Amino acid sequence: TQNNLILPFPDDSSRAVVFYKFTTEDYLNNLLFSSNVKFTESYPYGQVVTKDILLVNPGSSALITATRHANGRDWWLILPENATNRFFIMLLDPSGVSVVDTQAIGQPWEEREWASQAVFTPDGSKYIRFNPWKGLDIFDFDRCTGQLSSPRESGPFSDPVIVGGGAGVSVDSRYLYVSNIINLYQYDLADPDILSSRVLIDTFDGYTNPF
Repeated sequence: TQNNLILPFPDDSSRAVVFYKFTTEDYLNNLLFSSNVKFTESYPYGQVVTKDILLVNPGSSALITATRHANGRDWWLILPENATNRFFIMLLDPSGVSVVDTQAIGQPWEEREWASQAVFTPDGSKYIRFNPWKGLDIFDFDRCTGQLSSPRESGPFSDPVIVGGGAGVSVDSRYLYVSNIINLYQYDLADPDILSSRVLIDTFDGYTNPF
């Protein structure tokens, strides 16, 4: 999940950067690449001008996620490392894409990362990752430095299901919603104790096959 992402190039509306994952045949090494696309009158839908630029190798998971830099121009990207608590932190600025740092924070994710979702709040102040088996992880994010802090980790949900889970945030960055396919929960991100603010919004009524 979340193996591809396209971002506009800072200060150049005629360019975009495509991020994508390659997985080796043994599924042990997940490689992150980027390609640069140029839009011109001759190629209004884009022309790939450089491709398969290796950014991260090996061991990255899925869940490529991005938010604006505090300067309003550049982009931060976060990519978790597989089965650890380490994150690759990348920056897209007018000079291109670079891996500026790695950060180890929180408890490692060891199973079913493929059944997860990661999101930033729309204001970029928090980075969130969820699946029912590992639970809900919420970090503060500094849009100036690209650093995560203040991990809040719920631990496994008591009612996981076989498929996975998802997360989304309201447009005002106030409310977080997570689903394990069967149940939908709401959290108040403005609450000093976010994890204790969980409210069950609804439960799947069995009307049709969720698959």
